[in-house]
Amino acid sequence: MSQTMLPLDRPKPAAGEAPGLSTLLGGIVTDLHKLLEQHLELLRLEVQDDFEKSKAALLPIAVGSALLGLAGFCLMAMLIGWLHWLYPDIPWYGWSGIAAGLLIAGGIILIVVGKQRLNDVQPMPETTLQSVKESIQCISDQVKTD
Repeated sequence: MSQTMLPLDRPKPAAGEAPGLSTLLGGIVTDLHKLLEQHLELLRLEVQDDFEKSKAALLPIAVGSALLGLAGFCLMAMLIGWLHWLYPDIPWYGWSGIAAGLLIAGGIILIVVGKQRLNDVQPMPETTLQSVKESIQCISDQVKTD
């Protein structure tokens, strides 16, 4: 937590005596400050948890993608050899160029689609952020009324 926390010990009124307005307002501000710190801690923990889950999910995806990339390379070499065997008038480097052009076009399309989808991602938890904003607004209203 923060090193600049407000003290949680509030002065207690004497027996039978009602607490003063400044004591009540100080208690409210202290409670709101503590609530805000708890919200911020919750936000930090949610982001950290989402990051850990994402990291754990990305490792098998990365290894699988590498294996698929190698398999794709082998299949492309096989396809180019087969096309050259079927149509020997076109040299193997001609078929390599055609295959590379098709792969480039497909890759560009996938990158554009991925960037559009990435724009829709919200990395911060909206519910917690809204709660923090409400707490800040409440503290600010309390300070203004003091």
